[in-house]
Amino acid sequence: MRKGWWLILCLAGAMLLAGCSAESIFEYKSKAGIQVITDGITSAVYLNDQYLDNTPLIQKDLKPGEYTLRIEPIDTKFVPHETVVKLNKGTLTVVTWKPGARPELSGGVIYEMEPMRDNKTAEVVFNTIPEGAIIALENKEKEFSPVVFSQVQPGNKEYEVTLPSYETQRHTLNVQAGHRLRVTLKLAKLIPVEDALPDVSEQTSVSADLDQNKQNQTADQSDQLLSEIAATTSAQDQRMVLIKPTGLIQDGQEVLRVRSQPDIVSDELGLTLVGSTHPYLGVTNNSWYKISFKNQVGWVSAEFAEITSLEP
Repeated sequence: MRKGWWLILCLAGAMLLAGCSAESIFEYKSKAGIQVITDGITSAVYLNDQYLDNTPLIQKDLKPGEYTLRIEPIDTKFVPHETVVKLNKGTLTVVTWKPGARPELSGGVIYEMEPMRDNKTAEVVFNTIPEGAIIALENKEKEFSPVVFSQVQPGNKEYEVTLPSYETQRHTLNVQAGHRLRVTLKLAKLIPVEDALPDVSEQTSVSADLDQNKQNQTADQSDQLLSEIAATTSAQDQRMVLIKPTGLIQDGQEVLRVRSQPDIVSDELGLTLVGSTHPYLGVTNNSWYKISFKNQVGWVSAEFAEITSLEP
């Protein structure tokens, strides 16, 4: 076996988890390693309550075994994360983590590699939190997690993990013959559209036009009120949907898929360029925006789009 480390580059898509991570097999059979990357947010790393170092971190002289891993961002506006990882002999366990302001807004991936008895085959095991996410691995049929892909050919493999109301994760992993790669993904919730709207109290110009009775509605009617505010427009302020970076490249251009319905399995109406804008049709459904697209009604994921205003 060649000396050094074999790196697996994990490339993040739109949403979601930026940076890269690595999965390695190295020559020191009696040792195990760990790498922790935290999306550029410096964090302290602890194994079984023992401080190792700040991120980005890589150590390859650890004793194999099961550990409690704690990632504690230095910036206290981000919440810490704790999980269990397994460090196997001669391999590098890799954790890529994107801290969030709340636990449900945090997410990441853990890669754990272990040898198999048959050194000619390979296997990839996917587990997600929550379960039931859709896993698409290369040209294989889409499956729901947890799922095991057997007889996987060695080499670089792209995969995508999707679940409504959660950030989509797209990565590339490297499959090694004779090894089982366990991929554990903790999915981060999308920020609700209502959370991104300005506070009702700040909408002075809109509030002035609202009926006084609506201003006195009870708390259980607040969602309806926010929807009305979001849909309020004027001749001087047309609401548009701006397409944000996606990481999806087609013919040398970065694009986003436009769907016929607000879900990832509906028909694709076409592709729209990142940076383009489309008229917002005033409807948001489960983190999808309804837009006008080539004289048709289309839907785009709110993960890769935002509502903006276009001054005439």
